[in-house]
Amino acid sequence: MAIPPNAIINDLSGGGMPSPFSYDPHSGETRTFSWQEQQRELSAIQQQPMDDSLFIGLDLSTQALKASFVNAALEGVAEHVVRFDEDLPHFKTKSGVHSGEKGKVTSPVAMWIEAVDLLLDRISKAENGKDLLSRVKAISGAGQQHASVYWSTSAPSLLSSLDPTKTLASQITDEAFTITTSPNWQDSSTTKECRDMEQAIGGEEAMARRTGSRAHERFTGPQILKLRREQPELYEKTDKISLVSSFLTTLFCADGEIKAMEESDACGMNLWDLETGDGWDQELLKYVAGGEKEAAELERKLGPIEKDGGVAAGKIGTWFVKRYGMNEECLVNPFTGDNPATILSFSLLTGEVVVSLGTSDTILLSTTDYAPNPDSHVFAYPANRAGGKRSYMAMLCYKNGSLPREHIRDQYAEGSWDKFNDLVDNIGYPTLEQAPTRPIGFYFLKHEIIPHNGYGIHHFEGADGHAVEEFSDPTFNARAVLESQFLSFRLRVSGMLSSSTGLPLRIFAVGGASANQCIKNTLSTVLAAPVFQPGASSANSCSIGGCMKAYWCYARLTQPDLGFEDAVRQARLRKVGGTATGRAGKAPKGEASSQLVAVPDYAATDAYDAMMERFAKFEKRACE
Repeated sequence: MAIPPNAIINDLSGGGMPSPFSYDPHSGETRTFSWQEQQRELSAIQQQPMDDSLFIGLDLSTQALKASFVNAALEGVAEHVVRFDEDLPHFKTKSGVHSGEKGKVTSPVAMWIEAVDLLLDRISKAENGKDLLSRVKAISGAGQQHASVYWSTSAPSLLSSLDPTKTLASQITDEAFTITTSPNWQDSSTTKECRDMEQAIGGEEAMARRTGSRAHERFTGPQILKLRREQPELYEKTDKISLVSSFLTTLFCADGEIKAMEESDACGMNLWDLETGDGWDQELLKYVAGGEKEAAELERKLGPIEKDGGVAAGKIGTWFVKRYGMNEECLVNPFTGDNPATILSFSLLTGEVVVSLGTSDTILLSTTDYAPNPDSHVFAYPANRAGGKRSYMAMLCYKNGSLPREHIRDQYAEGSWDKFNDLVDNIGYPTLEQAPTRPIGFYFLKHEIIPHNGYGIHHFEGADGHAVEEFSDPTFNARAVLESQFLSFRLRVSGMLSSSTGLPLRIFAVGGASANQCIKNTLSTVLAAPVFQPGASSANSCSIGGCMKAYWCYARLTQPDLGFEDAVRQARLRKVGGTATGRAGKAPKGEASSQLVAVPDYAATDAYDAMMERFAKFEKRACE
């Protein structure tokens, strides 16, 4: 059942009442609440005592380890961060990594462990820090995706015998690992392994269909294959393989067990059979490991996968209880990847889209349809429940984000965004009559991922799209650089959304370029959807997504069948002072609801609709 159109705007108008609709995007069910039912729900939840429970979300990114604390209403309470280059300079990283030859990029695992020590020390020494730690009922978070950690046979005994009078770093030493560094997502040293893996199962389309993505250099499967080929003795000595997310889960449980990866993050490996969701892809394991018997051993190294995003992997380790006074009943929820955590921080309904406009442009969305494509990534939705209907999150990554926009600004608008915006506004949107001959440009200053093999600047004019060195009106580049990117968004998103129209219900815009009203207006009109912006900064979306995941895990102690969206909705209704945000997930730090910042010009939207076929044809020509 579709969300009624009037709910789309009313729901985020910043009002104090909860939405009149309870929608579970993963079952597809919508229930309408009467006014009296809404009042009763709001009253019942707000009459519940607001206890002092807190929830931690961690974000282990490339450059930092961040912790966010929220209360039972998901309101921000505290935030702490350790920056690797500044706070741990003895590891001699630059932007959190070591860059080597032939595209190799790694991070030292010991740096991450020491960062946990330093972060917890800072929290405990801060004002009321020990009190905050003692009130934490559950912890979860996110790790940089794809990066892997290689445990030795010594790891379980080291993890289970931690002395609370000593630091983690002094006890979980290099002895715990067969390889002391972790490949970073920026690593590009596995191109051969990627092509070999794709060829082994029938090409990039087959890889995307089976695992959700074509093979990428940063993905864990190609990295493991490279390790086995180049350092077979270290591969053989490796007892268990973790992602950064499950490494953190293991660290905080500290009970001697290497904890399972959760499914959403495991989808970034090119090894998990996402098409069926039944387990590791045996053909890929066989190829990566080097044989059928070896595949079984690799499967043992990887371990099982946790497919329920809201369960507990265990309780906080005794070391954390004795050293920092944490509650021994504190739950550890399986950590996920950074992009899955980000999508949770928005608590998206099916049909909603997050567009991040930055150095690279990224699109995140949730869907009930499995529609993999070599141009995109599809992961299991990080808030799936065991036994529930499977949902997915999809991601599109464009290398050419702000760079071409800034290039056109500098070349045609004297480096001024105000002048750039004036050019865009003066040219205006196309009319339906102009659509068949509207000029179209492509701006691939870097080798593009979407579309594959896109490179260079290309201009097309006229109904037949004849290529020209420059537009007849050079200032048209200002509008073309926006229209081209957003038409590409629309072309890809339309095949990934579950809605009958193939268009988003609404867009949440984040990133540096989302501050530009002209850009937001164009985005809204091309994609035919209202644009909202979060009331709080999106810079902490990963850690806040972890907080929300931790809260959901804790809430399921008393409500085992509670879905993520309903858990967040209930939490929002507990806001201090008796106010509510209107719908779950719209204020990542428990602050103001997202604000409506742009609405479509529907006459122009029809014109863009008429341009889609020409756009797709010219894009193919630009990539030839």
